[in-house]
Amino acid sequence: MLREDLNTLKNQLQTSQPGLYLYITEDSLTKVFNTISNSLTAPMTSLEFYRNVAPLNKTLKNLHTRLWPSAIDERATEIDSSRFPLDIYWDQSKMYVLRNHSSDERIAPGTIIKTINGQDAKSVFKKISDCRVRDGYNETYPLAQATRNFGIYYAQLIDRPKIYTLEIISPDGAGYTATVQGLTGLELDKSRTERYLRKYSQYCEDWDAWIRSKEPALKFEIKEDLAILKVHTFYLPIIEENGQQYEAFFDKSFAQMKEHNIKHLVIDLRNNHGGTDPVGMSLLSHLCDTTFHYYKRRYTIVKPNAKHIKKGNGYEIIGKGDWTGKMKPAKDVYHGKVYVLMNAYSVSAAGEFIGHIKNMNRAIFIGEEAGGNPVTFNGGESVPVDLPHTHITGTIPLQLVEMNVALKNTGHGVIPDYKIRPGINDIMKERDPELEKVLELINEQ
Repeated sequence: MLREDLNTLKNQLQTSQPGLYLYITEDSLTKVFNTISNSLTAPMTSLEFYRNVAPLNKTLKNLHTRLWPSAIDERATEIDSSRFPLDIYWDQSKMYVLRNHSSDERIAPGTIIKTINGQDAKSVFKKISDCRVRDGYNETYPLAQATRNFGIYYAQLIDRPKIYTLEIISPDGAGYTATVQGLTGLELDKSRTERYLRKYSQYCEDWDAWIRSKEPALKFEIKEDLAILKVHTFYLPIIEENGQQYEAFFDKSFAQMKEHNIKHLVIDLRNNHGGTDPVGMSLLSHLCDTTFHYYKRRYTIVKPNAKHIKKGNGYEIIGKGDWTGKMKPAKDVYHGKVYVLMNAYSVSAAGEFIGHIKNMNRAIFIGEEAGGNPVTFNGGESVPVDLPHTHITGTIPLQLVEMNVALKNTGHGVIPDYKIRPGINDIMKERDPELEKVLELINEQ
């Protein structure tokens, strides 16, 4: 049954995903599946099977091809399974405590975790990050995922013990052993809310607490001759559910910049997971004074719902309205200096947008290599995965998307002009080193 599920997964990938072999040859992928198949020599639970196939996320190198445990195991992880009771931050190859939800008050923020239940913290972290999705050869995104959701992935990929024994080094340099009890997802969420008031949430599992609190997805402020536009997401349903209309918001913001003669604009795309392409197109129309085409090509081997034409064994997607990708300049086009703040979680539609800005040579980029590919990727509509015996779940994207840019696909996201990733001390002191760099560059001018 396990091998049947593995073969089902392979067949679904080969018959659904048009860019399956962007970063791996067919022969190499077959060898990977054969290796996994040969390892299935004894009965195992659905979760054990998942731990065998999870490394495919790294092999496939596609952000939108995702494999998860069964719905039962997912719910157990979220609700009632024992989980690691500390939120961590990975910095300079060390695992730091950022938030302590255990009853051991000695474990302060900034504490270094050396081992977890006898396993070296570095090897544990690497195993988890090696099982995370990524676009091409990008490594910032899997590292960020393993950092943010460490407790979830530890439960899914390593173990779910009731007790965790830790070898740690306190911020003052003293080493000692601590034993802490695992907590459920509900207990962890309660601690993050009541004990920490969501402090540091942008770096941890509850990064999207702003959505639940109905905080606006789009924010804009002017400080003298500097404007800051924060775009939490390009995902239209969240933007609208949190009470905003993106086109009206962008129109008003850029009109205000024109009125105030703003010379410097910061577009903050950190932790923007992407979403709906026309949102990014609308923003881009305020930065480019000529008509442009967002897409070079969208192709699928499965007949799409969108407007399309048959081409060979597949279909070229044409789309309708904004989804054709043709955009005209907005009424107010900004011509001043642009600074884009980005990090590993700037993926999918955010990665596309960053690619267009890079292609236009329109901005200075500050932060980390963007997690999303700016040139080509598998995305768009997707088909769900639910393997018949183990009920491993996931999604397989149905479209191969090529952006209308002259950039070369290196398998990496856009590389920043100024590489900055907040360190543990920056976070604890609530500094914003990326924005500080912008202000430094402005002052130099």
